[in-house]
Amino acid sequence: GSLPLRGALPSRFMTAIGMWGRGLGNRHGVYADIDTPEGRIRVLNVHLSLTHPRWRADELERAFAAAEVPGTANRLVVCGDFNVIESPRLSVLNWLFGGALRDSILWWRERRDVETQWAARGFVNPLRGEVTHPLSRSQLDHILIPHTFALAARGALRERHGSDHRPVFVTVHAAPVARERDEREPERRPERERLVRER
Repeated sequence: GSLPLRGALPSRFMTAIGMWGRGLGNRHGVYADIDTPEGRIRVLNVHLSLTHPRWRADELERAFAAAEVPGTANRLVVCGDFNVIESPRLSVLNWLFGGALRDSILWWRERRDVETQWAARGFVNPLRGEVTHPLSRSQLDHILIPHTFALAARGALRERHGSDHRPVFVTVHAAPVARERDEREPERRPERERLVRER
């Protein structure tokens, strides 16, 4: 879609000076496959646009669709700056960049809706409630993990290292990948049963 006139000029300015890209393309989404003792994990990093809730939700759905391939079920970690605005001090941006006026007035609905969206896909937001962007008093930065992962630690660092965002981290233990039995491999009988049959 295209931005309305009220958002076109600010958007073009931000793009011209290199602060924004043109939608969710290779510049805003990248993944890596990581081999671990518990099996392969795919980590997807995205930077969603500072537009409005409906557009961001669509961007993330397209990122999910691109990253989820056979073998990655419950093995996908999604992280990055999702630009979920949950503060009235900046919620006018939702309207300015193409959203409905209610997106600015009812700014709290985006958090509710995205958490529902993620839970439906089997993800947990372990950093929920953390303020990762002090200016907006919002959790813009996320690390979504599968509900099958065990969370050991999580947090947002105080030192921002020159950014307006706080670095975030999680420590998790992935559930081991279940080993599928080769059909050519004979099924092992319990030792006790084997002894009885061979007497």
